[in-house]
Amino acid sequence: MSQFGSWVQAQVDLRGYSSVKEAAHALDIYPSVLRQWLSIVRRPSHSVVRRAATAFDVHIQEVLVAADYMTEEESGLVDAVPASVRHFTIGQMLEEIGRRTEGR
Repeated sequence: MSQFGSWVQAQVDLRGYSSVKEAAHALDIYPSVLRQWLSIVRRPSHSVVRRAATAFDVHIQEVLVAADYMTEEESGLVDAVPASVRHFTIGQMLEEIGRRTEGR
């Protein structure tokens, strides 16, 4: 899976969708399009980048970074989300919060 495919999977996981079909329906795209984004090997086209930004309701710079068209530093989004938590699922984040607050 490419860096872009991993980013798409993280976006799907972050939103808690249980299947490609459910995610595609919620994002108003065809399941085949989402599967293509998940399995993409090369950099996505500019039209795919724009469509992904719209579907996931994120800044286009975030998608350009995920697609390896620019670095985080070039995008100006470096401080938006710490790299250490960027690709965690909501479940993983909740587990970590629970672990850190245990016994308080």
